[in-house]
Amino acid sequence: MSDMTPVRADDLPAVLDYLRGQTACAMFPLANLETHGLATQSGHSRAMSAWVRYEDGEVVAFLGMTRDGWMLPVLAAGDPLLDAVTAPLSMRSYEWILGEAGAVHSVLDALDLRHHPMGLLRDEPHFLLPLSDLVMPEVAGLLLVPADATRRDLLIDWRSQYNADVHGTSPSVAAERAVVDVDAMLETGSHVLLMQGDTPLAMTGINARAGNTVQVGGVFTPPARRGEGHARAAVALHLAALRDATGAEEAVLFAASDTAAAAYRAIGFSRIGTYTMCRLARPT
Repeated sequence: MSDMTPVRADDLPAVLDYLRGQTACAMFPLANLETHGLATQSGHSRAMSAWVRYEDGEVVAFLGMTRDGWMLPVLAAGDPLLDAVTAPLSMRSYEWILGEAGAVHSVLDALDLRHHPMGLLRDEPHFLLPLSDLVMPEVAGLLLVPADATRRDLLIDWRSQYNADVHGTSPSVAAERAVVDVDAMLETGSHVLLMQGDTPLAMTGINARAGNTVQVGGVFTPPARRGEGHARAAVALHLAALRDATGAEEAVLFAASDTAAAAYRAIGFSRIGTYTMCRLARPT
């Protein structure tokens, strides 16, 4: 027996159990729900509205949306839940669709978005690393420092380049978003800089945490310093510090390029699947 329903507070324990059963593919909705809850409970931008499909009393499919327009499906390709939520989703505003490749491409088909102008549609290799298997690269003379307000201008410049490179946004939009992104980083203390003396070499951060799993994101090396191993050093040092200080046990990430993928494999990450990032183009 199958039942499709909007998620209410009473559903949250079953929904969280479902998402925790596939944490690596569900980091963003899981972290959002654990931290900010449902949109009916919180006004936070990452609080979520969500729909689920039950089968024999258990959640078997999930689709959530944050207040700020991130759609996050965790379901099998072609799941019947998509047919049930087409109408309510068509009345909502969203910009991003993120998730396992089969889920995202099924959403695009169900919502008839294949011909919608895209700012970004990219399938990326999805990686997992048990932190007990972390391989440390050469890090002599390197250290991590918090990405704090004393370096706000640098962080905004780097994040603007990151948004243009990774998210495919125009320079003006990339710069606009960078200010918001950096202010969020500073508020949460999520990112760090790799330093050699007084010289910043690279940046990395944690975009989400659920239980003992962390989602690596925002990894950036300025163009003049690329090819020198700084990104892998930054990520490895940060993950080692989180493992030792907070008990983190595994890390997940997705790679925007073959170069990035090679760097992550070098410190122990293994591919577990494909993750799709879709950003619908803004109206002009």
